[in-house]
Amino acid sequence: IKNSSILSTPGVLSVFLSLVSIPIHLEISGAESYGNYIVFHFLLIISIILNFGIGKSITVSINNVPKKNKEIGYHGLKYTLIVIFFLIIVFYLISFFKNFFSLSNLIPDEIFYIAVFGIIISVLYTSLEGILQGNQKFKSLSICNFIFFSLSISLPSISLLYFKNFLLNELVIFSIIIKFFTIILMLLIIYKENLISKSKNRILLINLRNNSRWLTLNNLLIQFYDLSDKYLV
Repeated sequence: IKNSSILSTPGVLSVFLSLVSIPIHLEISGAESYGNYIVFHFLLIISIILNFGIGKSITVSINNVPKKNKEIGYHGLKYTLIVIFFLIIVFYLISFFKNFFSLSNLIPDEIFYIAVFGIIISVLYTSLEGILQGNQKFKSLSICNFIFFSLSISLPSISLLYFKNFLLNELVIFSIIIKFFTIILMLLIIYKENLISKSKNRILLINLRNNSRWLTLNNLLIQFYDLSDKYLV
């Protein structure tokens, strides 16, 4: 009963925060501001696909070979950083051509860079989530999920009660800061619990080769079916 209560509490709080934050945002900033705010978060959640199944593969690999959990976690982070490196290159090229062809008016530079940082955080979060889930750190993961997905969306909206002049950019930056704090918290948990260890083990690489395509497709379908209606409507 105690463990079930701990795990279910973030979900209950998430619903409560949504019921409070949405009317506040709509009343103070209007429907257009809230719509743009939610579409931005929709983009960040969809960007989890760019993790290419690394997070899920970490969880599967740790459960298949629990004695190698630390090595698998290490390689999961290494592959994630490689993906992030290539994403940065791609986004840099997009930014270059956007400015080269004078398309900055379509997507302001500030919004573009905020979105890029948010996408990188989301990709990294998915792999860290896989490490915690594979090592059965469900209580810590429950708290981190609550902060990353619920608090980061609801708290900026609630803050409009005190900062009524907050623009969309400022609300989004506030939200990204909360998400970044979650990443720091997860890294501290992983470090404190000693969940990663440097190794040349290739278990995760083999699983990624076998599973990354269907895991990426599965994540894409989950985002489409479970989240599209919620955010787009």
